[in-house]
Amino acid sequence: MIHFEENNGVGVISLDSSKGNMLSLDDLQDLNAILCDGRLAVKGLVMTGLNRSFCTGLQVCRGCENEAFKLLDSTLLNLYSYKNPLAIALSGHAIGAGFLFLCCADYVIAQDSEKAKYGLPEVGLGLGVDQCMVSLLASTISPLVMKKLICTSLYVSYKELKEWQLIDEVQTGDLTVGCVSFIGKVSFKESYSFCKLLMRKQGILKMQEAIDGGCYMDLGELIRKNKHTL
Repeated sequence: MIHFEENNGVGVISLDSSKGNMLSLDDLQDLNAILCDGRLAVKGLVMTGLNRSFCTGLQVCRGCENEAFKLLDSTLLNLYSYKNPLAIALSGHAIGAGFLFLCCADYVIAQDSEKAKYGLPEVGLGLGVDQCMVSLLASTISPLVMKKLICTSLYVSYKELKEWQLIDEVQTGDLTVGCVSFIGKVSFKESYSFCKLLMRKQGILKMQEAIDGGCYMDLGELIRKNKHTL
């Protein structure tokens, strides 16, 4: 389930699903509806997760692999190309799709907790990433970090994310308040949006090209070949 509310002119999206906020197709559709709503008059967006997690991945049912990954890719593109400030209140585990969401944010505040896990364990689970996801990762982290995350399937701590500049701030208490405050401090919104999209232009084009080329179908076929139990 996806909850949406406004806080001081900032839209707050809360992920609230089972298994640590593992998203369903309905969740992704609801999230995309918010991101694509031209009537949404907010200064920026904050994403967070309930249930002591941020997001632990995507629920993929047998037979709907292509639909699931196409929708996830579209969600990532919409998040990455969102013109206003996007902040994430990292309330716990960010695994798979949750980790990819981090790469779309302008500002991330995480909890000071060694218990939270972050990573891309897809290869170790017989899954994988597609070209759209790789294009997003390549625009955010170094090739060596991307290789470590994808090929080893190891989880990392918030300290490593901070070292890789995927986390901007670590704190205790209500992380959402800090994210709303960050967005409120961004002056000259039009200039911010113009420069943000300019800096992300190449990444956005590569992600769109990958989706148009059907990269999600390659990932779906990989999973079917591996006969993974989804």
